[in-house]
Amino acid sequence: MRRARHASDVLSPHLGKSTYTAVGTIVLYFEEGCLTPGGGPGITFESSTAGTIIAANGDALTADVAVSGCADGETAALPSGTYTITGGTGRFADATGEGTVEAVADGEALSNKWAGTISY
Repeated sequence: MRRARHASDVLSPHLGKSTYTAVGTIVLYFEEGCLTPGGGPGITFESSTAGTIIAANGDALTADVAVSGCADGETAALPSGTYTITGGTGRFADATGEGTVEAVADGEALSNKWAGTISY
């Protein structure tokens, strides 16, 4: 069993070029306004997904991800939340871990940073 302090620091070299896919639900709260990162009015949202990261060699790492944020549909949203690693395949078959997620969602582009722990 290997332990890591930061999932993003350890996963990058062990996964190689990887892809991430997720299936989930986004809930919009139209009556609960919020201020976007740019200071304008927006709509509060929550998202819960089951995600899979496929490593360069085909091993998979699975995680449940929950984030929330504020969006106006015009400027980048900055959702944040948590993840829980739920297993995987190959060397990640018994993987566990948890941590935080910070994302930037701008139109169809999404980038995120995961920080936390992973054991596998």
